[in-house]
Amino acid sequence: MHEIELKFQVPPQARAAVRLAMAKRTAQTIRLRALYYDTPDLHLARAGMALRLRLEGERWLQTFKAPGGDALRRIEHEVVLAADAVAAGPALDLARHAGSPAGAVLAGALGDAAAALRVTFETDVSRCHRVTRHGGAHIELALDVGVVRAAAAEVALHEIEFELVDGPVAGLLDLARRWVARHGLWLDVRSKAERGHLLAHGMTVASATRAKSPRVSGVVTADQALRQVVEAGLDHLLPNAAALAAGLAGDEHRAQARLGLASLREALARSYAQDPAVTAQAWAHSLAELGRQLDGEGAGATEAGTTHAWQARAGAAMRSPAAGLLWLDLLAYALVDRPD
Repeated sequence: MHEIELKFQVPPQARAAVRLAMAKRTAQTIRLRALYYDTPDLHLARAGMALRLRLEGERWLQTFKAPGGDALRRIEHEVVLAADAVAAGPALDLARHAGSPAGAVLAGALGDAAAALRVTFETDVSRCHRVTRHGGAHIELALDVGVVRAAAAEVALHEIEFELVDGPVAGLLDLARRWVARHGLWLDVRSKAERGHLLAHGMTVASATRAKSPRVSGVVTADQALRQVVEAGLDHLLPNAAALAAGLAGDEHRAQARLGLASLREALARSYAQDPAVTAQAWAHSLAELGRQLDGEGAGATEAGTTHAWQARAGAAMRSPAAGLLWLDLLAYALVDRPD
């Protein structure tokens, strides 16, 4: 099956308000402790996959996740461990995923390296979660506060996830928009698994993401082609924007973010030049404004200033509600009409 979710970081100044907004009568809090597995050669991490055993309250689950084709969807296969399987302590068993589409993906990723799987990091999280109805959809909200830990190193977690239980994806995106506008949340496409793998190998940030050609196949309309271009542009831009927002980016992340913003803006500008569309024009202007904020007013390719100065400025731009709302609008345009 596929999971459809969005994850956001909660800024320090908004954490009290977000906790209050989560504290409805139906909310429940549970402790989640997870062990994540990979090979020494990082077969899973390099493929953007995650394999874990997680204790949820009093039950253990084994879960495999893999990229699902776009920025909203991920392949997920989850199995609850039977009591006799955890009596002597839980153990990873790849056979639990056998016979499922996810199991085939996992086997293909590991090849002959399955025997080399080992625990690479763990997470320990307090999760406050509840289900709400919005826009005809049931959506689970989950506020996670805790740590990712690898040996003696650890990094704090304070993030909120919006996962579609059932109903239209548009409802999920609209609810996320309201929370971004109200609390200043910023979209983070980095998974806990990615952050854990980096921590386990003494790294703070993944390499900058480079652009790939959009997947345009068959005979498509101009609108369909533009949606595919926007999707490819977001695949390029959002990981670099997350690194900038987190204050971890290097020069290459900034260069790729600049390129991503400019490419999306140009595609949208060509669209409304050929067939005037107020929405496309507004998005293009917003992308241009983010590009200016990324470099600072009056700055350019020859910008002077310290690394700390541009990191602070770029981070603020990518954490802004304006950026978050723009990403959600573009995700809705590119992906919301696709079948699950």
